Amino acid sequence: MKTRSLKLQITSTFVILLSLSMFMLSCVWVMLTQRHLVEKEIELLKVYAEKLAAGAGHGEVLCYRIEKGGAVPCNQMIDETGDQNSVEGERGETITYRGSQWAVLTFSHKYLIVRKTVSSSDGSVSKIIIERPLEPLYQSIRDDWKIMIYYLLINVIIFASLGLLKLYTLVIRPVERLIDISDKSSPFDGMSFYSGSSNNEFSKLSHGLNRMVKRIRDDNRALSDSVEALESANRELRRNETEMIRTEKLASVGRLSAGLAHEIGNPLGIVQGYVDMLGSADLTDAEKQQFSERAKSELQRIDALIRQLLDMSRKGQEKSSTSVNVQQLIEKVVDFYTLQKKNCEVQITTDLDAEDDTVAGDEDQLRQVFLNCLMNATDAVEENSGTGQGKIDIICDNVSVEEAKSVRVRIIDNGPGVDSGQIDKIFDPFFTTKETGKGTGLGLYVSYTIVEGMGGTIRLNNLHPVGAEVVILLPYVDGE
Repeated sequence: MKTRSLKLQITSTFVILLSLSMFMLSCVWVMLTQRHLVEKEIELLKVYAEKLAAGAGHGEVLCYRIEKGGAVPCNQMIDETGDQNSVEGERGETITYRGSQWAVLTFSHKYLIVRKTVSSSDGSVSKIIIERPLEPLYQSIRDDWKIMIYYLLINVIIFASLGLLKLYTLVIRPVERLIDISDKSSPFDGMSFYSGSSNNEFSKLSHGLNRMVKRIRDDNRALSDSVEALESANRELRRNETEMIRTEKLASVGRLSAGLAHEIGNPLGIVQGYVDMLGSADLTDAEKQQFSERAKSELQRIDALIRQLLDMSRKGQEKSSTSVNVQQLIEKVVDFYTLQKKNCEVQITTDLDAEDDTVAGDEDQLRQVFLNCLMNATDAVEENSGTGQGKIDIICDNVSVEEAKSVRVRIIDNGPGVDSGQIDKIFDPFFTTKETGKGTGLGLYVSYTIVEGMGGTIRLNNLHPVGAEVVILLPYVDGE
């Protein structure tokens, strides 16, 4: 619609105001004209009454009515009192009115009555009463009023056209340009507000808007450059974060590999013994078959260990979130983690009691979170080994967070806990409480990043009198 509504409103308002002003002026003119004509008529009637009184006898009362043919004597005496607005003159005349009728704009008097008392030089006194109908006077004004109406319409058309032309130049045209600029796909490119050649308020406003548009254009460019720089920085940050997660994952795998080396060495020694025994000539076929199957079983154990280690270290492919069964994943991580004799010395118990444990995320990344937390708990209970056997409890259940179901995983150890002054920094990158060489300071930070990316939360609490608890909350999703 652009400025159609604005044009219509301005045009109608301007024409109405102009018409009202012209009409009011015309009404004032009509009232002044009517008053002037009545006053002029009164003066003429006074003069005429003096002429008529010249032929009147002493004490005689003459009554006349002015009609088209002139003064006509009245057969019936005109009411001496009149109706209203009686005015006593200085020389014995009285002006009154009688009756009412529609004049020009309102109801007004129908008859004008002039009463005049005249004294002659010989001392005789006579009284003249003249009644004048005002309809011819009103008709004359109405005829002039018609001409006034035509003049009013012509003036309204002329002044409205000139005024609207000026309004379009000063107001509507800049507004249309503003609407055109706002409708462009790339705003403020190569366009400016109309300012005109005059130095008025609209011209100053146009110059101010042009300066504002220029500033906005410059800010737009600066903002676009900033957005591009931020996008580039975000891409670099995501690459660095991916590499950091990968690095921490390899560090965890390295620690596991060192422990599994001993576990692989034992089966290899057993296999070597069986192979040597199979070389003996005094073995029966049944014994050879038995030794062969035992050697094969140990080799399958070694193969399973290596495959699990490779699965842990394999670089994850970028993929969309999938449904992950948290409790099954915990069982897999615990089974793999307890393959090492070192970790078998730590008592790990699980209490998987969540009815709904499906979350949306990357199974490989969530496995890394649980593994990092288990390794940290193991390191913690080793520091507390002098007080008894290390113990780690893994509890999984459902809780309601802000009226939404969540899966809660709690990993509790009986270690010494974390110093209260350091607990707020525990998830900061490169922060570690371990000795130099025993930790990168990225494990919990990477875990925090992964959990936050899945829409969950992770926190660490100290327990009384000893121990620490890692609480992981993940939003539940329908596995279907």
